[in-house]
Amino acid sequence: MPEKEIITREKLKEVARNILDFFKKEDINSIGSVFSKLEESFKIKENNHEIQIKPWSSDPRAGDYAIIYRAPEIEFPIRIRLNQDLNYSKIFVKTESRLDNYEFVVPDLFGNFLQSKEMKECSISIIKKELEKLVS
Repeated sequence: MPEKEIITREKLKEVARNILDFFKKEDINSIGSVFSKLEESFKIKENNHEIQIKPWSSDPRAGDYAIIYRAPEIEFPIRIRLNQDLNYSKIFVKTESRLDNYEFVVPDLFGNFLQSKEMKECSISIIKKELEKLVS
């Protein structure tokens, strides 16, 4: 098992770019297109990296779904939660530095900060715009 690492801004940009490329490749441009891929995992161009789309809650009536980036050496660098019923989206990121407009959640054991940003709409276009900000 690879050793976990600090998630630099450059690594976070790379992960955000991989998610944007995945959205383009899989034609994910609406919440419906996300739901059509529930319970699927998609390999990313890097070794052992993948994106999973799954219900976030064990109660399917909760309406929470997640797009999760997984990599052995960088545990959950970006996780996106969607809830169409309550009409919100939330992005969680881990990185070694604090991000503007993100709320601090908790540090991890490796020196990264888990941070989140809530959007008052459940929309893939808003998620894409936020990921593009992380890439720039």
